[in-house]
Amino acid sequence: MISRALYLLTCFVFCTCSKPAQSPSAEQEPNLEVRKPAAARENEPADTIVAPAAPDRSLDQSTPGAAEPPAQTAELLRRKFLNAQDTNERVDIVHTIGDLDSAEAVAVLGLLFQNERDEELKLEMLATLEQMEVENAPKMPMVAAALRPEQPQSVREAAIDVLADLDEPGALQMLQSLTTDSNPEIRAAAKDALQSVLESEATPSP
Repeated sequence: MISRALYLLTCFVFCTCSKPAQSPSAEQEPNLEVRKPAAARENEPADTIVAPAAPDRSLDQSTPGAAEPPAQTAELLRRKFLNAQDTNERVDIVHTIGDLDSAEAVAVLGLLFQNERDEELKLEMLATLEQMEVENAPKMPMVAAALRPEQPQSVREAAIDVLADLDEPGALQMLQSLTTDSNPEIRAAAKDALQSVLESEATPSP
């Protein structure tokens, strides 16, 4: 009996010791392996959102060499003219304004003419105005300012030539009024210009 009891006890101890014990941490390790891929997937959307930022920034940049509006360009030239001291430089700026061939350029040229005191520059402005081919650009205000009695005679005569080429309402009437000017040379220039205009209107177009 004692030998049988000892045999059973030995078998029980052997079975108990041979069965592997499960550690609590081993059961939790699979959960850790599952959480790691989940954490990695949570970071993926953030990278996807940041990526389109580069194209968006490029849309905000202005195109290099984009043309400036005519009004802005004419205004910049006006300021440059006022800041220039050299006469030749100012003449070049007047020619540049004329090359714009825009209504804004005509208006700027008129403003510069009204404030100009140099006779040669006034003549350059009138010659530039005459060469500008701009539809619906008001040239009459500048020409009228150049025809005032206080202007030098050379400026008034140049304005008469410009007036004869103008196809604007009131140009013909202004020429007619100048035929009675107090200055005999202005009267003669106005009569010649008026006769030229009337003859060109009477001649049929080919």
